[in-house]
Amino acid sequence: LFILNLSFNNLNGKIPTEFGKHINLVNISLSNNNLSGKIPTELAMLKNLQYLDASSNNLTGTFPTELGKLTSISNLNFNNNSLIGSVSFALFENMQPMELLGLSYNNLRFELNSRFLEIMSGTKSVILSGNVIKGALEIPEEKPKYNYLTHLILGGNCISGILPLFLHELLPRLEELDLSAGDNCKKCFNTTVDCPINFQKLNRKCTGSRFEIPIFPPRIHCEDKLGFWGKFPIDYANFNYLKKFNLSGNVLTGTIPKALGQGFFLIEELDLSHNRFEGLIPFELASIGSGNLEEVTIKLEGNQ
Repeated sequence: LFILNLSFNNLNGKIPTEFGKHINLVNISLSNNNLSGKIPTELAMLKNLQYLDASSNNLTGTFPTELGKLTSISNLNFNNNSLIGSVSFALFENMQPMELLGLSYNNLRFELNSRFLEIMSGTKSVILSGNVIKGALEIPEEKPKYNYLTHLILGGNCISGILPLFLHELLPRLEELDLSAGDNCKKCFNTTVDCPINFQKLNRKCTGSRFEIPIFPPRIHCEDKLGFWGKFPIDYANFNYLKKFNLSGNVLTGTIPKALGQGFFLIEELDLSHNRFEGLIPFELASIGSGNLEEVTIKLEGNQ
């Protein structure tokens, strides 16, 4: 037995521990069922396993450290379950390189450190949104061994600190970056503000099939400083392949850089909403996404 595909059934019960005896298995697909219970540690015996997808079930318990022994794994997906406990990114170091690491929308806890990007740069898609991720996003001290990361999805968490400079040099292939803050990270309340004059001008110029920019943004007042803070790094405009960029719900300040209009040629979605940007909206934003044929959505509501 090499491939076991039981996805999209109405299976109940636990994942059988006996799966660990089928040492020739390379693919296990169990997604979109009603499986419950813990992830069996016996799966770590499958040394040839390349694909393990148990997403969209009701699995509970902690994420087994034994799975770090799956050195042949390429796709590891436990998105949309109810897993709990702390997970160290060092657990995935021996799994590199990978196509996908998916642990989003569980109740897992992660702590970022300087080795996070060093380890995860060997994975093409890292999807960890909807958990509890704390700490700061840091440039690693050591140059990463790999340079494969294209999708870094960390949204809906409580990452804090300043956005690191030169991130585009470390992750030049990045196509999607989600660093939005979770609703549980800030205590906020809304008020409304008048639409800036140049906001109306920009809206008249850019509405239509390519741009959607809201006219009357609410102002967000926050009582704490969780989330990314400081100014938006100008050098982020040098992400040459970035298509989706989400920084919503943070506490970024200052003005929106004009340089963004000189970069982001392939951008399709840019979300800077619910931060603390102030000043005039640069007219140069009308040039964002000039290198693609898709509609461009820019979200700026909820700033000052």
